[in-house]
Amino acid sequence: MPTRAERLADYFLKCAGIAGVYAEDNSGVIQFGFTEAVSIACPDGRAYLCCAHAVNAVHIARRAYEWTRPATSLPAALALMNVIASEEGIELTAHAIVVDRAMKAVRQVNATFMDWQDQGLMKPINREFKALRRQGGVTTYADFLHMKKAEMLRMMATG
Repeated sequence: MPTRAERLADYFLKCAGIAGVYAEDNSGVIQFGFTEAVSIACPDGRAYLCCAHAVNAVHIARRAYEWTRPATSLPAALALMNVIASEEGIELTAHAIVVDRAMKAVRQVNATFMDWQDQGLMKPINREFKALRRQGGVTTYADFLHMKKAEMLRMMATG
């Protein structure tokens, strides 16, 4: 089960619209695909490269699938996707780097909340929690803070 930080990182990636093109090893047969929003998790046998727009991921996956010389391994498939992206002027970023950036954003938001707590700036947020709890809109303080952190991450992701 993912941690709260991992769920926040996934939400950040979804809000940022980070798409992915992937190669997958299905019993020795390399297949290509795309996703409109990458996750921090990467299934076994699959390798992702990330880009800013889903249409680019679709285009790269389609071209890789149509390539006349099929890739024989995941590293070869990644190299092929990078060649296609380069030819098309599309920037790809390694999945691990994208995940690191998302987790860094989560750490930054967590640090902001800790700073606010240290400086006594949580009073308005606490009042909002109490009002929502009275209305039955939230059950726990941890869930409420998770929601507030997600709001901040959405604002960061959409700039």
